Amino acid sequence: MPVNNTEPLSIYRAGPGYAPCLAEMILMATRAQHKRGILDSLLDLPEQLILRVMARLAMHPGQVWGRIDNTFVALVDGVCSGTATARPAVPFGEFPYSPTPFREVAAELNITPELVDAALKRQERLLYWLSSGDDPEPQGMWLLEYLAVRRPFRAAGVARGLMERVMQEVRAAGGSGIELYCEIGNVQAERLYATLGFSMLREYIYDDDAVVFGGVGVRQLRLIFG
Repeated sequence: MPVNNTEPLSIYRAGPGYAPCLAEMILMATRAQHKRGILDSLLDLPEQLILRVMARLAMHPGQVWGRIDNTFVALVDGVCSGTATARPAVPFGEFPYSPTPFREVAAELNITPELVDAALKRQERLLYWLSSGDDPEPQGMWLLEYLAVRRPFRAAGVARGLMERVMQEVRAAGGSGIELYCEIGNVQAERLYATLGFSMLREYIYDDDAVVFGGVGVRQLRLIFG
């Protein structure tokens, strides 16, 4: 539903109409400061087709990551300028694609089963690497799945506004804290998270067995509410 927005920066729960914007923000988040990222590496397709896949998955009730009903959208003068997606933490087993919804959406978009199978096999390798240091989650922990802001608005407080809204929502839901993953070398993002009280839990450094999609590795950060 369109928002009658008169404020320079406003943050709302995202509705279905923002699925294309969310898809763009997810792709941007997974690329960080690189030209290619996780989604490009897993699903080697033209960008516009990847965006169509992610937009449809955002609306699929069986998809775990990147769903529109877990998303907040930031509007700057009424324009979708960034999104943040968060939910109670669950096992990492369906990142970024939930297999059944992914197969259904791929079939709708005429993506071959062979390409889907190859993407899911690469995803299995990635998940095996990311799960190598998993510990039991503290009770009530939430996960920030994706956070991204369009480049023209990255110095306008949009990312901070989205994070503060997510933190507010998690507290209101009785959550004990938030975890997230940040690419090593994404200095601007790490500075923001540090000012919000996040600290590093562990590092995952890429090795020869990982699905390499650019960069050195990722850091797992955690904020526990006092």
